[in-house]
Amino acid sequence: MTAIDTNILDYEGLEAESRPRTFSWAAVLSCVFIVAMFMMATNDPSATSRWEAVSKEQVGKLSIALESGRSIRQIAFISMGLWGAAAIFLSPRKFRISGVYLFPLLILIGWAFLSILWSNDRAFTGKRLILLGCVATATTGFVKSFKVRDLALLALLGASIQLIGSIIFDTLYATGEYGRSGYRFSGLQHPNHSGITAMLLIFACLYYFERTRQLRFLALLAVASVIMFLTKSRTSLIAGLFGIGMFAALRWERRTIVILVLSALAVLGLFFVMVSSGAVPDDWSNVIHMGREDSQAAALTGRPQIWAAAREWLGSDQTRLLLGVGYDSFWTPEAAEFVSNRIWFRISEGHCAYFDTLLELGVVGVVSYVFLLLASLARYVRLAVTRRSTAYAFAVMILGFAIVHGMTESTTVDPNFPTFFSFTAMTFLALRAPKSRRDEEEVFS
Repeated sequence: MTAIDTNILDYEGLEAESRPRTFSWAAVLSCVFIVAMFMMATNDPSATSRWEAVSKEQVGKLSIALESGRSIRQIAFISMGLWGAAAIFLSPRKFRISGVYLFPLLILIGWAFLSILWSNDRAFTGKRLILLGCVATATTGFVKSFKVRDLALLALLGASIQLIGSIIFDTLYATGEYGRSGYRFSGLQHPNHSGITAMLLIFACLYYFERTRQLRFLALLAVASVIMFLTKSRTSLIAGLFGIGMFAALRWERRTIVILVLSALAVLGLFFVMVSSGAVPDDWSNVIHMGREDSQAAALTGRPQIWAAAREWLGSDQTRLLLGVGYDSFWTPEAAEFVSNRIWFRISEGHCAYFDTLLELGVVGVVSYVFLLLASLARYVRLAVTRRSTAYAFAVMILGFAIVHGMTESTTVDPNFPTFFSFTAMTFLALRAPKSRRDEEEVFS
């Protein structure tokens, strides 16, 4: 691969200090291509610019939106799959299989493809399996061609491109009013998805600052943090803080961690003292809910009602809980309309990655997915400690985010840009497992 010297994108290894700092144009161009394809496939500017108004319309319009497809989406996913196939065959690197991670991964993917056999709508399931095949091929191609550290490059380039486009679009076309109560930054995506993108950029900035100590990454981190706040995505914020906490525990000095923890505890203690003494206005909860008008302190913004209505639609057939209704096939237009009518606002997902996986792939699917997530996280933590690797710690941050975020959102199991990170990190352990310290430097550093 062609490489150029740089002081910005510092790639780590076990002997990083003795080697020139380089990055490959192949990695950069591939990352830009992947980002472009995901943006074409998952961004719908005409819809996101009206997201607030649409959420208040009759749920019947949601069914129409779910039934309609976009040719550009299909072209993007197929192009991504073709890129992945080419990367698999052209990359000189070899696979090194680890059965501990490959076995549950194959069960999860294999069960998804088998689910078309018992799906109520095989055409609906078949279309989604084509997308899964394309993304899985692209994931495998990325794993065979690049290294774990390149996920940080993908996050840096991808999130930056996405957010720049979102800022431009939100400035020119968004219907929301800046500064007013209830405003949420959306841009090219739903605000919750923009929040994930901002958090990915924060992760990348932390990684590269840890490697280079260049202040430009802290400046970019500050910008991403402001955007994160403007999206008012509480789930992304909480999951992101969890991931950052794990990264900090693995990479930062103990003294720094202690100072940050004590400072946070002091602020929280002062806040609760003020609340208990009545020194804080009655609307203090507005701060916790980040100024959102759709928040409920104890009801997770309607999620329990969503889960109850989805379970009602599934019916009493316990076989469905064992097998699932088919990959990405529970939220058909009919199911979405039924659940939406029960809770009186539009919905097209279960707002829980584990619950949606249970509905779609049954007990087999959700157990495989959870095991793969937890086993991969544990492995990366061990590698980050024993190898003192920032790249491994970055993977820990990604998987930690996915685990927590999946508790109240379904984004991390849908075929999209954020999901690509977590599944690629897990696939690295399955298909490019290191056998020795030398192998580990070659593959993961």
